[in-house]
Amino acid sequence: MPSRLDALIRALGGTAAAARYMSCDRSTLNRWRTGARPIPAWAATRLRDLATELSQEMIRLAFDLKTDIHEGEKRAARGRAARAAVFYRAARARREQRIKNFRVGPQVVNGGQGGS
Repeated sequence: MPSRLDALIRALGGTAAAARYMSCDRSTLNRWRTGARPIPAWAATRLRDLATELSQEMIRLAFDLKTDIHEGEKRAARGRAARAAVFYRAARARREQRIKNFRVGPQVVNGGQGGS
């Protein structure tokens, strides 16, 4: 069963990275993780501080991603609106041309009187 430290060590980038953050050897960190050696108070405090920093960074990252999503949606909407405007401008021109052609109607021959 994984220990509570496993998740934090994975979040910090693995055993080697966590050991660098802690300024200790990887084997020492592994012994703390497995419970072979108790975690000293200074190390527990440092791990708690690292977990807090990581948590705050993740909250900032989530906020930034939310902002990026909103900005991306606005950019996409502007692009869709521009494409729609071009399409509807062309469609409107075709529709107006059909209306204009309809108003002209059929040609009147011989002043509107029947043939012969």
